[in-house]
Formats: sequence, structure tokens, C-alpha cells
Amino acid sequence: MPIIVEPGQRIEQQFGDTPTITEDWYVFGTDDRILARQALIAGSPDVSIEGLLRTSVRIVDFTDDCWLCEIVYGIKRMPKEGEVRIMVDGEGGREKIYQALAVVDAVGIAGRVIPDTMGVIGYESDGTINGVEIEVSGATILMEFHVSRDVISNAYLAKIARMSKKVNLKKFKGYDPGELRFKKYTFEDTIKLDEEANPLSKLTLEFVVEENVTALQIGGLPPINKRGHDYLWVYSEEMSADPMPVPGGGGSPPPPKMVIKRPVFAFVNQVYHYADFKVFGIGS
Repeated sequence: MPIIVEPGQRIEQQFGDTPTITEDWYVFGTDDRILARQALIAGSPDVSIEGLLRTSVRIVDFTDDCWLCEIVYGIKRMPKEGEVRIMVDGEGGREKIYQALAVVDAVGIAGRVIPDTMGVIGYESDGTINGVEIEVSGATILMEFHVSRDVISNAYLAKIARMSKKVNLKKFKGYDPGELRFKKYTFEDTIKLDEEANPLSKLTLEFVVEENVTALQIGGLPPINKRGHDYLWVYSEEMSADPMPVPGGGGSPPPPKMVIKRPVFAFVNQVYHYADFKVFGIGS
């Protein structure tokens, strides 16, 4: 009995910047899953009528001598061998900080003094420093490559696996040393064939961006430099804070100086290993 491939009735379409089309397909005439998948790939179009390329094929179920399958069309054009697709997610995240970059303004009740906190955030009378959670900038960069399967050896995959969480030692893809951290990779074997029917695989490398900072001012401390993925922390001690009279406080003598935690030292620590990203084999 010949293997027959037919489209189903269900078509789901998603619009927007990343449109997708999901279609049901049926395969008859075999109880072999591998043969059914091969027939589905051969018997369904690579490109939808909307111009989207087939991105995935899935066998859902087998019942009544029929394979229920699902095909997703989702991008306008697959990269050719050697091309690179770069995707950037600039959402960033959230972080709790305890030290401000600067104190812009301060007020107090009449007759009291405003202590110079040197930018400590949320200081309480019992010595607690509350800090504040803020949104921080950040970006994730994904580089997608379509390469000949022969290029991606097990030794190469092992090599880039060992690069996980490492930071660029040298300038790489326009980013200065210290600004890129390799997060992870994904590898999909033989996702399509090229024009000569040679198998192509997809390799995706994911990096996290953190900008280097120079001459960062913290409280009254001297400026300090921080590489993107190093960790900066501040040591504070209880010290007498110089008071500033509040306008309208009258002629009463000023109260004694307040004791408050203030930054004394700032440290930048390296917390990730550095490596030359040339091992990825994608240039510099």
C-alpha cells in the first residue's frame, strides 16, 4: 500500500512581527513512525502560501492506521550555509541596590539636620539598610548559524560546552573585553538540506551583554572601574555624619552629629573565568 500524505482542516495563524502558521497533516499507509515522518517532509511544502518557511514537523498521534501530524511555518527565510542570523533581547532585569550614584536632593523637619549619607539608600535608625529594587539594563544576543553537519564534530561541541559562563578575554563581535558572557548553546542536527541535498545543522550561541564602566563614583570614594561581568560591592561603617542645617530651623544650637553607615571601601571582584572566544570558530 502506498504512503499517502494529506493536509488536514485545522490551520492556526499568528500575526505580528514573528508570524507563524500551524497546520494539521495526515499520513496513511504505514505504521512506521520514521517512514511517516520522512513521507510528511517529502509530501508537504517547504514554504506556505504566505511565504513562511517550514520550521518544525511533529508526529502527534497514531490511530486508525493514520498518523496525525503537525507542521509549523514560522520564518520568512532560513539562513543559507555560512550566513548568520543575529537576534537581540534587550529586556534586562531587576536588581536590588544599596548605594545610589548620587544624592540629588534631601529635606527634613524644622530644627533637625540632614545627615550626609554618601548615597546609602534606605538607612534606618537601628542601622538597617533597606536598599531598593530597580530595573537594570541588559541584553541577550543569539547568533544562529546553519552549517554543514560535517563541521560540527563531537569534539567541537565539547569545546564550546566548556566555554559556558566564560567572559570574552579579547574584543569579540564589537564588544570590548569583559562585556560578553557566553551563556549556552543549542544544536539541532540536520534541520534541512541545502541545494545539493547535503545535510545542514543549526547551531545557536547565546551571550549576555554587560557594559564596562569606568570612573564610577560611589559616595565620596575615589572613582573605580568595573568590567561588565565583574562584581562590585561596597563596605560601609558607622561614622559620624556631618549635619547640614535645615532652612527655617531657627537659631537653636545644632544637635550632635548623627552616627550613620557610610561607604568606606569599594571592591571589584572577578567572579567568572575569562577565555578567548576564537574557539567558537566564527571570527572575531
